Amino acid sequence: MVDKEEIIRLIIKRLGKAITSDESVRLDGYLKNYPEEMARWEIEAFIKLKTAGQPDNFTPEELKEKNTQLWENIHRAEILNEKPNNIQRNDRIVRFRSVYWTAACICFILIGIAAFFIFQKPQDQLIAQTAFGDTQSVDLPDGTKVKLNAGSTLYIDQQFNTDTRKVKLIGEAYFQVVSRPNAPFLVEVGNIKVEVLGTEFNVKAYPNENIETTLIQGRVAVNVNEGERIILKPLEKLTVATGNLQGASAKSKRVKVSEITGKGSDDRAQIAWLSNRFAFSDDRFGDVVHQLERKYDVHFRFQDSTLQNEKINGVLEHENLIQSLTLLKRIVAFDFEQKQDTIIIRNAEK
Repeated sequence: MVDKEEIIRLIIKRLGKAITSDESVRLDGYLKNYPEEMARWEIEAFIKLKTAGQPDNFTPEELKEKNTQLWENIHRAEILNEKPNNIQRNDRIVRFRSVYWTAACICFILIGIAAFFIFQKPQDQLIAQTAFGDTQSVDLPDGTKVKLNAGSTLYIDQQFNTDTRKVKLIGEAYFQVVSRPNAPFLVEVGNIKVEVLGTEFNVKAYPNENIETTLIQGRVAVNVNEGERIILKPLEKLTVATGNLQGASAKSKRVKVSEITGKGSDDRAQIAWLSNRFAFSDDRFGDVVHQLERKYDVHFRFQDSTLQNEKINGVLEHENLIQSLTLLKRIVAFDFEQKQDTIIIRNAEK
């Protein structure tokens, strides 16, 4: 049975221009074998990419070209799905209308997205973007140094380096900010703003994960979307839960300040990635594999979801993917199987 989610994931990677050559060949094979589903899969991936707020590097011209391609795919699917000539006319009319109503809906969506890009006032400029498995160092115009972790994107405001220095981050980055008291440095991650003068700190804000701000030295103020302002001291971490919390104590559970552990920078889990390491301290196995996905550009699938709640403590130095999983098996009882770029996790055989 075809894995629809896997196909959509590959389409999203192609739209984001982060797909590998092997993945591209595999995706082309899927689309060749299921041409009648091609248009629906492409639009699902396209909408998912947009609603998640992920950068896809599309220009208005590329959106127009994509619109044309989708029409062609829909028309091709209609031809491939035609029945023999003795089909009843009413059935043919119903299917004809169904396909083209779908096409109309798709094009209305694309037109809306294209209009958004064409008519919105340009505010931000893409500075750097990393694929899974990569990191990148960036020097901003004011001299601030930024290191992007895998699967991250950094935008800079067009008015950067005037009264304020504002950037937007999706993913994770470590900042070494040049001090300018009259020009505060702002990092926007969703509805949260981190304001600094001169400092070193790490921000982690991947989609569908908690947002973390870790202060190494200096001083930062974090503004959460309810208007609450929290001042962090060195070696403190602010965590903002992004999931839906219920009950009277939901607000207090949503925002948490804690001290980070480790005597030196190499021992601190929050910035271990800077030295190409992993450091886990009572982390969920499900959260650990998200880090492995970004580091090694693979996709994990759990056959038993309860394994995701197992706790992990330890350090991974410079191991490759298989070595890392083998070491983790000493902590959690599981087996794994690799199928191309997908790792299947299951309970260990007794």
